[in-house]
Amino acid sequence: MLNALALMTVFYWQKDSILRWRFQWDIARRMLRECVPLLLSAISIVLYMKVDQVMLRQMVTDEAAGLYAVAVRISESWYFFPTVIMSSFFPVLSTTIRQDPAAYYARTYMLMRFMVALSVCVAIPMTFFSEPIITLVFGMQYRDAGPILAVHIWSGLSVAMGITTSPWIFHYGYTKIA
Repeated sequence: MLNALALMTVFYWQKDSILRWRFQWDIARRMLRECVPLLLSAISIVLYMKVDQVMLRQMVTDEAAGLYAVAVRISESWYFFPTVIMSSFFPVLSTTIRQDPAAYYARTYMLMRFMVALSVCVAIPMTFFSEPIITLVFGMQYRDAGPILAVHIWSGLSVAMGITTSPWIFHYGYTKIA
């Protein structure tokens, strides 16, 4: 919502009217062809990340599945940060990959190292303080979710590395295999 408001403000300042925009079918078809694989990939990732909870509910008690869901909720809330960081770097990396591939690889390597370090810096304290964190956020009744969080938080490492590869996937047209 805020993005739309910001864009409308920019267009107003530039004296560009939305009413003068024209829909271009060829561009829309090309964009749709490029985005459908990414949409399917995103849907499959969401399903993949939630199927464990569905399976647990069938295999164990509702209480155990609930503890797992609480731990996963905290673990997944951290995924927001690599996404924001990568969104900030994406324009620079996209420009660099075209102009200077060697500089792009150097920057991507530095960014990957930073993301790994950040993930480890989040995961280590969470591993050792997972029970107090769970108790603080959800209360004593969910304290047993601590050991689950201590393990699950390490998935953030894979998420951060996956997000860091997105400019490369877009630039080289590998969206169909994303």
